[in-house]
Amino acid sequence: MLFRRALAMAMTAGLVSLTGAGKPPTKVVAPRGAPPDQVYPLSAKEHYLAADQADFARPGYHVKINSVTIGADRKPVVDITLTDDLGAPLDRKGIETPGVCTLSFIIAWYNAATRDYTAYTTRTVTSPITNVTAVQAAADTGGVIKDLETGHFTYTFGKVLPANFDQTKTHSVGAYGRRTMPADIMDGKV
Repeated sequence: MLFRRALAMAMTAGLVSLTGAGKPPTKVVAPRGAPPDQVYPLSAKEHYLAADQADFARPGYHVKINSVTIGADRKPVVDITLTDDLGAPLDRKGIETPGVCTLSFIIAWYNAATRDYTAYTTRTVTSPITNVTAVQAAADTGGVIKDLETGHFTYTFGKVLPANFDQTKTHSVGAYGRRTMPADIMDGKV
């Protein structure tokens, strides 16, 4: 049961970053250069940026999983696009566009009969309080990123799926991450 909750939380984290927690995604339609107070609500930190700060910082972090393939080596390959609020590509390294963008991935198969996910990417953790050991869903480690162009790359999992993995089952990939903006860009406002 704990394993299911951990996986559900990990998958939800990926879905939250991809879809906005079940609500339709917010689409910013104002053109570049529009004053941030006309683009973002009062509750958003971006609302308080000066227009030149917002144009330079390019607020937003949108992750799109374009495709997932599993080749003969049984390592899933995820094709990803990263964009800002206006749909412009983001450099994941934070060199061409401000803010380093990080992502973590998890892959699981779905059992329709029990309505449970079982992660292939796991870790074993022992509680320091109870000394009980449990296997938990976790982010993949040891994967390889291949940049294709600004804002577009592939991630090849480090995890090799078992030789007998059931290709007829539904498989899901979750992604979660963040964009870390340098404090000096926002002048202490964000």
